[in-house]
Amino acid sequence: MSGIFWGFFFVFLNFNLNFNGHTLNLLPAFVGYWILVRSMDALSGESELFGALRPFAIGMAVYTAILWVGDLLAITSSGPVSTVLGLLSTLVSLYIAWGVSRAVEDMERIRSADLGAVGLRKAWMVLAVGEALSMVSLALLLLLGGVVGMLAVVCGLVALVGIVWYLVALWSTKTRYEALHVEK
Repeated sequence: MSGIFWGFFFVFLNFNLNFNGHTLNLLPAFVGYWILVRSMDALSGESELFGALRPFAIGMAVYTAILWVGDLLAITSSGPVSTVLGLLSTLVSLYIAWGVSRAVEDMERIRSADLGAVGLRKAWMVLAVGEALSMVSLALLLLLGGVVGMLAVVCGLVALVGIVWYLVALWSTKTRYEALHVEK
């Protein structure tokens, strides 16, 4: 479960250095997805959902690696296609996070132990709402200009709260899962 936490840490948090149009993401999402794939392989015996999520994580690893190289070389384009791909990328990331919360529910049922699935599911809901609000506010900002700038900032903060909440819930799940292995 440790890898699941660290994978999402890399996926959801971005720290960028920008220089002369080039962007270097210090926590590349493709590394996070690679960590998720490896962790899903390790946890596939705990829940079959990890195996079902694996192809999505592999696809996202490839997609985000291409974006990372494009940003680094300053060749990533913007426009409607890029916006649609960004939206789809966000939806797939949310699907993977949702699938992980369902896999944790499976693990709870199989082990008859509390791994924090309820808290993880609530955190996912906040994450999904925050991401949706953020996308809608950015679309409105593009369409209407500066009129909705403050709305975009507030929605961005809600999305940040969702990310932090989900990561905290994952940390709690990871800790509970590790405690089960120590007790054996």
